[in-house]
Amino acid sequence: MTNHTLQQFHTIAISQKLSAAAILLWQYIYFTAQEQGKYTDLCLRTADIATALDITRNGLQKVRRTLTNAGLLQVHI
Repeated sequence: MTNHTLQQFHTIAISQKLSAAAILLWQYIYFTAQEQGKYTDLCLRTADIATALDITRNGLQKVRRTLTNAGLLQVHI
């Protein structure tokens, strides 16, 4: 996850016209990272995220790619 504040994210979300699913994914990751005190090397299971957000695996991959392309998320598989 890149180091963006909520205000920076809000600005980017508007300018990039992020979907609601992309916004929810970013918020889910951001707040999970805060809870764990980890902003790098955060390891989350795709199935857990998809279940929490009620999104399909393909949908999750699409919004993850959107966030990566916007510079809001770095994914290492």
